[in-house]
Amino acid sequence: MKKPAVVWVVAGLIIVALAIGFYFLVRTAGDFYSTARDFYSTAGDFYSTAGDFYEDYAEVASIPALNEQIRNQTEYRPPADQRMTASQAERYVTVQRAMAQTLGNRFEELDKKYDQLTRSLNERGREPGLADLMTVWTDIMSLLTDAKRAQVDALNKTNLSLSEYQWIRRKTLEALGHGGMTFNFEALLTDPARVVSVPDPQTIDPRALEHNRALLEPHEDSMEEWLVFSFFGL
Repeated sequence: MKKPAVVWVVAGLIIVALAIGFYFLVRTAGDFYSTARDFYSTAGDFYSTAGDFYEDYAEVASIPALNEQIRNQTEYRPPADQRMTASQAERYVTVQRAMAQTLGNRFEELDKKYDQLTRSLNERGREPGLADLMTVWTDIMSLLTDAKRAQVDALNKTNLSLSEYQWIRRKTLEALGHGGMTFNFEALLTDPARVVSVPDPQTIDPRALEHNRALLEPHEDSMEEWLVFSFFGL
């Protein structure tokens, strides 16, 4: 009479063990499924973000061709005294105004991204990494490209070469007290080491600084508003 009782006890233990094992198997499978679902969801988001970036990057890839459309391709030789002329100041303002007018209401979106990046850098107290730049640029690459097209058109109308324009821009930033860090989104394609640019303060002549500031004073308010273009290397 004892053997059947033992058999039933053993059978009961086996059933309980199987039930417990089945429970943990189902639970583990559920966790695996949940993890897999989260992974594929994250992968999908990453793929979508990467796709958006490369789509925008393709737009920026047209920049070298746009630069080739600039009629004045001469390499500018800056004056030894580092002083701009009144004509250079006026033509620079013309190019900046053309970019702002082309973007229209979208200029505010570009300005917000500029504020976002500069505020983030000030809080962290460090130079931006590539991830910081990509976060901003993937949202505004189309805006920068449209502004670049307007820039090329205005350079042709004012007969400025790109190298002369870039020199005037640097002297303008110095004169207005914004000679700090700038970014060049065009360098993403040609020379990534030049994406972030920090000028050497020792190369700035105080007398030239005052001269250039006086030339720009009538346009100072507009220049401050358009600072975002210079910040992104336009």
